[in-house]
Amino acid sequence: RWHPTHRRTHGNHRRRNHRRHHTCNVHSHGAAVVVLMHCCRTLALGHCYYSLGDYPKAREHYLSLRALRPQDGAVQRGLALAQYRLGEEDVALELFEDLLARELEVSESHYWLGRIHYDGGEPEKARPHAAALVELQPIDNRAWYLRMQVLYDLGEDEAAREAEVRWREIDRATQELRRIDAQLALEPERFDLLLRKVEVNRELGNLEGVRATVPKMLRVTPHDVDGVALHGFAIDLLMGMGDREGALWVAGVMETRYAEEKAAWDKLVLLYGVLRMRTDQIRAGRRADELAKQGGDVEDGGL
Repeated sequence: RWHPTHRRTHGNHRRRNHRRHHTCNVHSHGAAVVVLMHCCRTLALGHCYYSLGDYPKAREHYLSLRALRPQDGAVQRGLALAQYRLGEEDVALELFEDLLARELEVSESHYWLGRIHYDGGEPEKARPHAAALVELQPIDNRAWYLRMQVLYDLGEDEAAREAEVRWREIDRATQELRRIDAQLALEPERFDLLLRKVEVNRELGNLEGVRATVPKMLRVTPHDVDGVALHGFAIDLLMGMGDREGALWVAGVMETRYAEEKAAWDKLVLLYGVLRMRTDQIRAGRRADELAKQGGDVEDGGL
């Protein structure tokens, strides 16, 4: 039966349990933080020792971390590289093969499996990994350099020369992008640098780089640059790289920014037609006709 003291007793019991539960949570959380800090510190130390060429200590740290996080691909990759540098090629190969089987660190595993087999005088074993890496990372100059080496060793000179040309193209473009980024760090709104960065990434086939740079380029377009033509260039570039979503984003900016320019709507009519967006194509066409009846383009005042 209920009694006035029951609620107090129940409440006290609940508060005691809450305090006990809260204390356990604090201790558990604290332990988790300590373990996490230990893991991060050990991984960083492993990388540091590896970079300094102290491979025995790097291996020691990667091993201690692997015992705590056996499913972490980055840890196993570091361990495999340390073993390789210590002359344990078979162990390194086994670790990288295991990563591939678990679909972890796939690109890096293909690269190092190919590199280890090639350096070990087995270009035929390196061939599938070099080919897979080129498919996975088509703008990675390491991939094309490895493929070039493997094919030359196998006597496939024509294919090797093609790989060499591509490697040199990517290497030059990568170096130019580094120089551009160094200048942009000092002058982040330099239009000519951003435009060149877009062009270099396009030459590389690097859609991610293009998509990251186009919005910045459009945002800082100078007043003496034809904005409509520039937006049209961006649309054509993105469409040419198969990026419908990116092209439509630029089209949206164009509609807002150049709403009073017939040339902008003429471009949008073409884009929406190619994309089979009939409703938008008709809308853009009507707007272009309205502007034509008003006597042509209205001068744009800039961004």
